[in-house]
Amino acid sequence: MEKSEKTGIFLNFKNRLKEKFPSVRRIARACLDVPQCLFNDSSKVARKKQEIILGYAKKFGISIFVETGTCQGDMVEAVRNDFARVTSIELDDNLYLKAKQRFENCKNVEILHGDSGVVLRQVVPLINAPALFWLDGHYSGEGTAKGDTETPIMAELETICSSGLRHVVLIDDARLFTGNGDYPSISELEKYVRDRKKSIIFEINDGIIRLTPGL
Repeated sequence: MEKSEKTGIFLNFKNRLKEKFPSVRRIARACLDVPQCLFNDSSKVARKKQEIILGYAKKFGISIFVETGTCQGDMVEAVRNDFARVTSIELDDNLYLKAKQRFENCKNVEILHGDSGVVLRQVVPLINAPALFWLDGHYSGEGTAKGDTETPIMAELETICSSGLRHVVLIDDARLFTGNGDYPSISELEKYVRDRKKSIIFEINDGIIRLTPGL
């Protein structure tokens, strides 16, 4: 049998399997009842993001971490020993309660409930030193909560930019900022930030939008 024929048979078999059986990812979600956000990152990608966060914290001498979109609290768990103070905001009722219970004995961790675009208005004024903001509070599908919009990013940035402190802001999932739905485009987002913080350094790398204080 020619190689091309073998390839054709294999592809045909593969396509028939796809039609007959749902994806393993969908089966796992249905059986385990876990939120979509847990399937967004592989462990390798998650570790890379954690390393990036800790790298910026070290570079800028930051000891305060603020996260929007707690999900199961894995990012909090990964970085809580490297920050003096950790705050994470979750909109979904069930995810909030689980995270609250998970970190109830961690004195430096605070889990808050609500729309991060709103809750940050109470959090940011209480911060008295530069903080690292990890913004990942968008709607992620099944198992997560949706506020008034798919992403609270504009409200989050408005509050953060109103602060006079030199915060570092990392925004996950840069690929989503296409200008479709409730997401601004990358250029719209950059203009919005620069209009409020003219010296800000705006970069995108490894799928993360990075806003760092300029000179």
